[in-house]
Amino acid sequence: MLFAEQKPLRFSAHGEANDSPEEFTAGARSSVLQSFVPIGLSICHEVVHPDLTRASVRDGAELLVNIANDGWLDGDYAFAGRQHLAMAVFRAVESRRFLVRAATTGNSAIIDPYGRILTSQSPDTAGVITAQVSGSRMLTPYVRAGDLFAVACVLIGLTTLPWPARIRRRRRAIVPVPAV
Repeated sequence: MLFAEQKPLRFSAHGEANDSPEEFTAGARSSVLQSFVPIGLSICHEVVHPDLTRASVRDGAELLVNIANDGWLDGDYAFAGRQHLAMAVFRAVESRRFLVRAATTGNSAIIDPYGRILTSQSPDTAGVITAQVSGSRMLTPYVRAGDLFAVACVLIGLTTLPWPARIRRRRRAIVPVPAV
């Protein structure tokens, strides 16, 4: 959601960082939490940004965790929670990692490396979900190269786009006109 956690026209009163969440600044790089396996942590809607997950996996994350509070985005509609869960599925598949999503007011779930939701809990219900997860050190082509494949496909598509028109022009030039 555009500008969900950003206020583009708000300026810092003092021009320096402090403990106010409205005045946090982005970190310089990703970091991995050391636990029973190295964990790549994303908070709330960071799960919609594949580059953040990709960086944490490249930095050694073997398990992905997303913590969220989706209720403040769209209240009782729960659209944001469903969208964030769907994006979490993509992050698990892209990196071939288990992803554990704990949401206070959204969909909590445990997703396997193939995008299957192993177990989940509906929004606004209290409880605990469990499933067996494990870490992985494998680096997928997406983690290694990012969007390079998609960019290459677009470039190839754009360069070959004019070919049908060129072929039609050549055919018209070659076909003899019948004498009347």
